[in-house]
Amino acid sequence: MTESTREDISATTSSPASEESEPVNTWQPPSPSFDPWRGARRSHRRHDKSFRHLPAPPKNRAGADLPAYRVKEKLIEALNARNVVLVTGATGSGKTTQIPQMILDDARSKGKVVNIAVTQPRQVAAISVAQRVRTERKWDTTGPVGYSVRNNTSLPGSVESGSILYCTEGTLLARMSENTLLSGVSHLILDEVHERTKEMDVLLTLVKTSLLKDTGIKVILMSATANVRQFMSYFGHKLIQKEVNLVAIPDTNYEVKDYYLEDVFQILDWAPDDKDEDEFVDIGDSMRSERMPCEEKIPETKLDRNADDYWAKAAAEEFDLTVLPTRVMEELLLYIEAQESYHPSEGGAVLIFLPGLGSINKFIHYLTEVSSEQALFKRRFNFIPLHSKTAEQYTNDVFKVNTDRRKIKCVIGTNIAETSLTVPDLTYVIDCCKQKVKTTPTRLEVCWTGRSNCIQRRGRAGRTHEGLCFHLVPKARFKYGLAMNPDPEMTRMPMIDIALNLLTLGRGDALKWLPSFCKAMPDPPKQEAVRLAVSQLLSVGAVDKISGLLTELGRTLSRFPVGVYTALGLIASSILFDSAGGIYISVSLCALLEMEDIEANTQRPGDIDNPKKVDPASLHRMGCRELWPAEGQISTPLPDQLDLLRFYLEWEQVWFERGVRSAKEYCKRRGLKHSSFERVWQDRNAMLDILCDRGLAATEPAADFVPGGRSPFSAIGEHMYTLECVLAVLCGPNYGQVSMKRKVAIDVDHKTLNCGSWSLMGTANARVVPGQMVLYTHRLDVWPPNQPAPRCIAKLICPINTVTFILGTSAELTYKHREGSMIFVDIFVDGRKAFGGNLRTQELLRLRKHFQQAMGGLAKDLADGGDVLDPTKDLIRRTRSRVTRAIKGEQLLDYETELEIVGFPKDAASHAGLIYGNHNAPSRGPSNTRPKHRDDGSHEKKKSPPSGHTAKNNHRGGNAKYRPRG
Repeated sequence: MTESTREDISATTSSPASEESEPVNTWQPPSPSFDPWRGARRSHRRHDKSFRHLPAPPKNRAGADLPAYRVKEKLIEALNARNVVLVTGATGSGKTTQIPQMILDDARSKGKVVNIAVTQPRQVAAISVAQRVRTERKWDTTGPVGYSVRNNTSLPGSVESGSILYCTEGTLLARMSENTLLSGVSHLILDEVHERTKEMDVLLTLVKTSLLKDTGIKVILMSATANVRQFMSYFGHKLIQKEVNLVAIPDTNYEVKDYYLEDVFQILDWAPDDKDEDEFVDIGDSMRSERMPCEEKIPETKLDRNADDYWAKAAAEEFDLTVLPTRVMEELLLYIEAQESYHPSEGGAVLIFLPGLGSINKFIHYLTEVSSEQALFKRRFNFIPLHSKTAEQYTNDVFKVNTDRRKIKCVIGTNIAETSLTVPDLTYVIDCCKQKVKTTPTRLEVCWTGRSNCIQRRGRAGRTHEGLCFHLVPKARFKYGLAMNPDPEMTRMPMIDIALNLLTLGRGDALKWLPSFCKAMPDPPKQEAVRLAVSQLLSVGAVDKISGLLTELGRTLSRFPVGVYTALGLIASSILFDSAGGIYISVSLCALLEMEDIEANTQRPGDIDNPKKVDPASLHRMGCRELWPAEGQISTPLPDQLDLLRFYLEWEQVWFERGVRSAKEYCKRRGLKHSSFERVWQDRNAMLDILCDRGLAATEPAADFVPGGRSPFSAIGEHMYTLECVLAVLCGPNYGQVSMKRKVAIDVDHKTLNCGSWSLMGTANARVVPGQMVLYTHRLDVWPPNQPAPRCIAKLICPINTVTFILGTSAELTYKHREGSMIFVDIFVDGRKAFGGNLRTQELLRLRKHFQQAMGGLAKDLADGGDVLDPTKDLIRRTRSRVTRAIKGEQLLDYETELEIVGFPKDAASHAGLIYGNHNAPSRGPSNTRPKHRDDGSHEKKKSPPSGHTAKNNHRGGNAKYRPRG
């Protein structure tokens, strides 16, 4: 489950039972009797309006000597004169910790109440800053400072005399769904506005279009590297104010010296040899191309062969920037160790920035287990990984001053350590100038950072003493090749989840208000992307087609902390499956398709794991034969997505039965990422919790889903076509049709979809026919050089049964009777003729409406906040029964007529293996579940499962928590 813009609203807006909770739809100024964080009216006996009971702020408190404290009077004057104030200052100047305290202290000295909300881009920053302020003021959890992030909340204990809440941007947006105008909040501080996440852009637009007009909230924008001119212009609207006050904090930090790649080579008197494989170590997170955003601006420089630094500059220019410089970072750490041994610095700690958790873990493993200096690294360094998934475990170690001078503290983190974090003893920063960016809903790609990000990283040093920063790119490429700021997330991400999140605020409709709101953003997304998002919300029934407002289904989808189509897949799973095991497998599929990077990118010769490259044609036959000897070589392949699901379930059973070491070996043999499967396992359990909390899945533990030696391949085969129906829901608009040349036509522009290296569609074993519908996931648009248009590539493709496609797809399906026939019809998909059918096809279209009604009825009960009502349960049971009969039933389509409709010869039907009605076609499922047709049109199972192995009593599911061995 990837990080979502939507937070669990129920978790962030709950209030104690002793206080009277009330809905808030209008803004009211702060009051001692109203708690804005809990949305509750407090008893008048619980506060003293005189302010005489408040302790005076400590005169010599920690942080009072920071540069930000020197602009206190100027800041207060600016807030009194204007509604929007832009605060700029160097990193480490105290903006995040001191400015909220200064506002609170000033209000208290005047007998006023202020409630201040401070946003942070990351959870670790929000929690650590709140705890630091508590420490400075010697306040505990009962004091006026708190934090609120997803799944972790510690609200201010007292609000009678003012309060400060640090929260993530997504949490604040979730609160605004209930407290639309932030009633009771007096100041809103948006920190790190330069990062331009989609949540930040939404907040900036809400501030401009609504909060400044309808409330008395004062807004403070803070950043060390913000585009001052852009924000001054954006908020300088005549309806708001004539100008924005600018408060600049003087820079009084200690000096930080910058070194670039050529400087590093000179310092080390060493440069790696790319031709020597022994010098190369790949720890993953490589880039597709070293081309920088502003490549054309890099000047051509001629190197002086007579200069002393010629060799270093030449080596830097020839260095492969697509890979992480593992050996360079290793040599730098050895250099730092030597420096600290002979000339100890005041702090001595090291901070290294890497793109992702995988490269962090591999780098630590390389240094401590593989490197020729591993003994020294174990003896002299204390490595601390810092990532969103490990932050809770290692946060205290990061911020604690190292008192053991025998060891050097080395924090290796992602851009989570880029902002609002102070490592007090930090001296050295090593920056690879790369980060992972979400380019699609299911893909994280390693890209260059902006120079503003590099400045933030550099600013981690120099706060308490002088520091050094090593930028591992050539100086010219750093200065001219990197963009100052990366593209805003709003301009590169699909809009469907963002649009749903905006509509939950209840400020307008999707047809008129949403497009105009998006136009008012600092960097508006393309209107085509907005229209596509609205069209997709309409197609799934999340938005009413007439009013444009959210439906019950839309409100329910917004409460799931996952993407729209994943939430739909979870609801569909609860309707289509009545067994715990079926839901377990289906939810595993939902979690698997949410994961970005399953395939290990480890094919370089110097890779420390060095798994063997597996060909897709042989990959699907790799059953875990040690566990299931009877399975043998699997001759009939599964679709790509279900084949990946089989690998995951096999990995899970290997972990349960043999431990983590065997599970890692299983992934290594197949070129898969063990860490990704671990996250899928965690996310799948979280999704099961969501369904159980809403009464959509059983809460009691069930037996193992592969009992008695049955393999996951057979377990998937038992639910094959139902899983295909769920997959059709999950894929949403990602469908296409096979052409005569075995290519896949997609989109309204009839683009061609190319098969990725993992897809069986590109192998000789692919069982597809012209005219067949397919589903695809993990699409990537690659723009080859000297090509007029990008190539569309899909990693996973599923040729789908027409029956399950009709039932599960969110595409608009219509039919038209052929001329002179009342039996045969033409089926149109999104207005384009796709295939043909008969009267049974019309029955499927009616059943599709019943399926959608069942999802809508279930969503209505959930939106009302209660249990699923008996009429809805009865509707679900009847729908499940009819869908099951349809997808496992008798002949439904006249496939020869279908081929004739799209212009293919009738004898093409002899190659069809995916549409019911072709009796000679090969099956895609295991032999013991293939339908065997009789002459009378009925069907029977060729081989029934062993007795005692029914789905209900032999499948794991529900809310069971299983902790693997190891």
